Amino acid sequence: LLDSIPGVGEQTSPWLLAYLDNGTRFARGKQAACFAGLTPRPWQSGTSIKGRTCISKVGPSELRKILYMPAVVVSFGK
Repeated sequence: LLDSIPGVGEQTSPWLLAYLDNGTRFARGKQAACFAGLTPRPWQSGTSIKGRTCISKVGPSELRKILYMPAVVVSFGK
């Protein structure tokens, strides 16, 4: 099933299975994205909320590194 996702191949699938189990660890994709630290986090300083939003990076950095190349492959494939 993971191999059917564009950009995810034989190198990425074992890592995703290791971090996300067999799909039963999270009920929704949003929960998996939060675990990986890929959700937006607003930047605030005092009363200022200006600036760009960045990813939260609270999850394992290895998982974000693993997902980088599949994202690049998909973005250039369009």
